[in-house]
Amino acid sequence: MIWLYRLLFWPLFIILLPRYLWRLWRRGGDWHIAERFGYINPPAKVKGKTRIWLHCVSVGELNSSKPFLTELSKNKEIEIVLSVTTTTAYKLAQDKFKGLYSYIFAFPIDLFSSRTLRRLNPDKIILSEGELWPELLYSAAKKIPVYLINARISDRSYRRLSYIKDIAKWLLSKVSRILTATKQDTERYISLGANPELVYQTGNLKFDTANTKPLDEESKLKLFTSLKIKENSLVILGGSTWAPEELALINAYNSLKEEFPKIQLILVPRHAERGSEVESLLKTQNISYLRRSNGYKSNNSDEFPDVILADTTGELAAITQLTDVFFVGKSLPPHKEGQSPIDSAAAGKPIIMGTGMSNFRQISQSLVDSGGGFFVGGPLELKEKIGELLRNESLRHKSGALAKKWFDKNCGATKRTIEILELSTAKPVKVL
Repeated sequence: MIWLYRLLFWPLFIILLPRYLWRLWRRGGDWHIAERFGYINPPAKVKGKTRIWLHCVSVGELNSSKPFLTELSKNKEIEIVLSVTTTTAYKLAQDKFKGLYSYIFAFPIDLFSSRTLRRLNPDKIILSEGELWPELLYSAAKKIPVYLINARISDRSYRRLSYIKDIAKWLLSKVSRILTATKQDTERYISLGANPELVYQTGNLKFDTANTKPLDEESKLKLFTSLKIKENSLVILGGSTWAPEELALINAYNSLKEEFPKIQLILVPRHAERGSEVESLLKTQNISYLRRSNGYKSNNSDEFPDVILADTTGELAAITQLTDVFFVGKSLPPHKEGQSPIDSAAAGKPIIMGTGMSNFRQISQSLVDSGGGFFVGGPLELKEKIGELLRNESLRHKSGALAKKWFDKNCGATKRTIEILELSTAKPVKVL
């Protein structure tokens, strides 16, 4: 099977190369080309230490793994080398994760994984959120245990793997343990051929990474001032939005601003580089706006703009604490995947989601069942639900409190993951 994969790899790689390069260019930063072909220069292994290779694809996986990485780094018998795929995650790791790893490099193109393995010589490999690369798994399985942590399977990935069930089973047979985020993920891995005795349901690491520390009054006031949020304003936040969700939120704002003169809308695009695209949209609307990345205010902007475009990186958790209603991006049609609602629940905010939450299906349904969240079918229902929450202060507070209670109940995945990776006698979680 591995020879067929190797044979097909190059034609597929050539076809997909333009898209791959475009994505690297769009993210910006150093591409680390040599490292992607397996040419890495890690430090020499320290005698008596276990070298663990931890891989996180992008910023989301990297942030999710931070508590886990922090706990591992406390073990003086372990040396951690870290790999990432995206250039933005690479820069984040260099800026914010210093001291948690001994070496960082760009994840190799799969066919060159064996070269990376030879140079790195790890004792264990930990892959975050279900990265299954045939060449890496095949090369590592000969002598190195591979673990999946926070393992998830989206609806789309599950459908695709179901069509190639024999290949999926072969891939999963190369994994030593699979630590899943939800019961649904556990069931899916087992249905695809994973050994049930090697599948452990530990919970989602994202719960342990949420910023639960409240802003102090000074920091809150500073953020209010810099965002130009007026006193006693009712703030609607669109978090990690994708087009055309910004337009849906702007239309909802326009429909509600006469009834609620003090409402303001904050838009935080999923990718900060979409700032100019969203600004172009704002210019077509009869509203004032502030673009946070460069301090630009529209010509018709008074002291307090209608819309704040927060096209910056790393501020969403703090901004969420200033808001009254939170909308989860990538969940309205035509999107089907959804972004995580966990951080907004940690802040104790009422949460609105489109029904397209396949990447967080069980999590989002559990949140709605708890009373902390609401599903909407499209832009019209989005506007109606925002209006309902703005009119009903009691409902806002109750829903936010239930979201926070739901969040607190689901924490602890990091501790369970550490225990299972360290204790060979741990028993797998049974699927009910």
